Amino acid sequence: MLHCLDYNWQTGSVEMWKKNIFITNVDKPYNNSDVKENKKDINREQQIEAENCSDKSQAIEDEIMWMRRIISHNVRMPMAIIKGYGDVLKQDLLGEKERQKAIDSIYENILYLDQILSVVFDYGETKEVTLVKVNLCEVIRKVIGYVKEISRNNGIKITLNTEKEELFIEAELTPIIRIFYQLLENSFKYLSEGNNVHFSIYSLGDEVLVVYKDDGIGINDEDVPYIFDKGFRGSNSQNKTGSGYGLFEVLETVKKYKGNIEIKSHIGHGLSIFIKFPAYI
Repeated sequence: MLHCLDYNWQTGSVEMWKKNIFITNVDKPYNNSDVKENKKDINREQQIEAENCSDKSQAIEDEIMWMRRIISHNVRMPMAIIKGYGDVLKQDLLGEKERQKAIDSIYENILYLDQILSVVFDYGETKEVTLVKVNLCEVIRKVIGYVKEISRNNGIKITLNTEKEELFIEAELTPIIRIFYQLLENSFKYLSEGNNVHFSIYSLGDEVLVVYKDDGIGINDEDVPYIFDKGFRGSNSQNKTGSGYGLFEVLETVKKYKGNIEIKSHIGHGLSIFIKFPAYI
């Protein structure tokens, strides 16, 4: 039993009251080290809480940057294509056949944008990956058709050579389309009127090889080993728009479907990119 004193604010008097309080280590002297240890524990808890907040903030920032990269590298070109064909259609100068091709291209690019935006909106959700039989010849032919208006307006010729009409791999369709969109968008930054881009597709038995070549300004020899590194921008790209993530994402997508990619380039001699995928047989 402990007798305690309390001040009664209503009566202005000091009153004594009784309360059952269990006290341990009454005879233990005051120890300043205990206080210091408690302060250390509080500081550690505050530090851990601050680190957790910092990690969450970084995670949110990473997600925002990821979304910006996806939109930057996969939306800009289809939007430009849609606008280009829209401007042509507004002039009403196309014949019926060309007009239908323009409408088909706009529609295909809208579908592609819808798939890209689905990737962004569904980010973080666990979804079952569905691999399908993808005809690389058809995909590349379609992508060339999508960018036809941009390439023609810039005086850039794109050609395709394939020994077969059907060469299949197993993958998801949209990411494969993104690979070749990204390669073209990257090249267009460094090509000018009169330059060329050429696709070749070969069957190598249990593999399918895609060779992508352009005759642009090329890449400095010292930059070639790092060209697929995340965020890397070559010495000849400093005055060009970009984030350095495009070719990194190409590499990651190729690896995702058990493929491999190599690049060869010399300054002034364009570049060549070799992509191999396991064939779907």
